[in-house]
Amino acid sequence: MKKLILLIIILGVAPIVIGEVSTRVYLADCSTPFQPLDANLPVIEYPDIMVGTKLTIIISSDANDYWVGDLFIAGENRDYGVLTKACYFDAAGEGVFFYPWEDDFYQGFSLETDVRNAVAGDWFVVDYNATHIGDCNVGLYEWFSFVPTYELSFTHVPTRNFNDDNRVDFVDFAMLAWHWQETGCSDPNRCEGTDLDTDNDVDANDLKLFTEYWLKRTEYKVRPRNFNCDTRVDFIDFAVLASYWHVTKCKNPDWCEGTDLDTDNDVDVNDLKLFTEYWLKSSVACESQCIPK
Repeated sequence: MKKLILLIIILGVAPIVIGEVSTRVYLADCSTPFQPLDANLPVIEYPDIMVGTKLTIIISSDANDYWVGDLFIAGENRDYGVLTKACYFDAAGEGVFFYPWEDDFYQGFSLETDVRNAVAGDWFVVDYNATHIGDCNVGLYEWFSFVPTYELSFTHVPTRNFNDDNRVDFVDFAMLAWHWQETGCSDPNRCEGTDLDTDNDVDANDLKLFTEYWLKRTEYKVRPRNFNCDTRVDFIDFAVLASYWHVTKCKNPDWCEGTDLDTDNDVDVNDLKLFTEYWLKSSVACESQCIPK
């Protein structure tokens, strides 16, 4: 009922023009694309992700149009994932209207661009978090429809990041080795999560499942290399880094315009190495307005 009332209000003050709206999914660094296994509509299927993995969903348009819609997790899907934060960018215009929405069936964000000033580009970015084992579909809804235009489909598997440090590495392997051939692994601990196939013991099957996610991350906390905030790491950003080359006394929060990437108070070859890892990568713009769930 609330959605219906809001629809009537919106329709009363603005004409509807349907733009070419689409979504892209990135890892939580907003730079590394998360490519779908199957991009056919109405369901876009993505590779399996571990519980605890964070992704970002970018909503964009190639048209200078007004748009209103929602990014929602609906029904039983809410038991497996959550949309935690939304941001809007300059391309969405000045009169942006967006807010978190949660009722008995939907969880997510309602989104609206400026009626007159929206232009082609990235409009919104919404954070997604895989919370429990199972399947979760995230729907893009347009014009207050109760049926999604299409859905992004994610399958969540047990985490291999046993020590919860956002990376599957030798520390996690050591924990699996500690429980090797242990039996009696029962809920809820499952031998610190190392009984990945939940058959009550830690064996070769669990090792195989573990290695499938070797060195994978659940969350990326990467300092941006896109120093000028134009959505691409390129020669302009390299020029910014070069302008601070061998500068010392870089301090928080500016860190020499962000070029002191390892935050050791100077800009040197270590920062250059970190910079080149993201050469020509794309990312969402830095300037955005965000609201949490």
